[in-house]
Amino acid sequence: MELMQTASVTIEVPPRLDRPAIDALRCALADAANARVIVLRGRDPHTFCAGLDFESALAVAPDVRCAGLQAYADLLFELRSVAGATIALVDGEAFGGGVGLIGACDFVLTIDASRFGLPEALYGFYPAIVFAVLAERLTPQATRLLALQCDSIDAEAARECGLADRIVSREDSERVLQRQVRRLQRAALQAVAAIKTYPPHLASLKAALTLGVAATTASLDEAGVQARMREAATPGGGT
Repeated sequence: MELMQTASVTIEVPPRLDRPAIDALRCALADAANARVIVLRGRDPHTFCAGLDFESALAVAPDVRCAGLQAYADLLFELRSVAGATIALVDGEAFGGGVGLIGACDFVLTIDASRFGLPEALYGFYPAIVFAVLAERLTPQATRLLALQCDSIDAEAARECGLADRIVSREDSERVLQRQVRRLQRAALQAVAAIKTYPPHLASLKAALTLGVAATTASLDEAGVQARMREAATPGGGT
């Protein structure tokens, strides 16, 4: 049966990821499930997504925190396997969990002034959930170096390592975005869905995400990691 096709849909990404934000993104993605193209872009000017909200992560019981990490992993899986093609328009900061959202998208268009990074090692833990989706975009060495250097990279470096697909000026971003949307709309939704849900690929990703949730949960339960996170958890803090 031919899938019903709808127009392209834009989903706004919050600047920080807490459980309500993750749940809202999952609902928006479910509502857009039959769109031929889904565009993710930051809700706030010049910020795509700066990642995990430290304060909310530390304020809940361990089992609730684990459930939140599982919800984030489920979001990445759903974004990666949604029937339509996905585009991330990155304008500004993309760190930690925000990089995971980018890694799950099919095409990444970035403004030339954007910055990308995985700073989790600063706080003593391995961004295992994010690594699961980056494994489909970056070489293992490139992903490892991004995490080990604990510093952000610019748009050109992101393109060179495979995290971004095209760099554009802010002035040209809308024109280039709409051109890319039109390109991705040419394929039939049913064919796109088949490409994106190839069982061996999704099985490998699912397994990696499951291991990632377990590893991240264990790390965030450690007293030393929590102490570093609390130190960084200012009103604008997070990763």
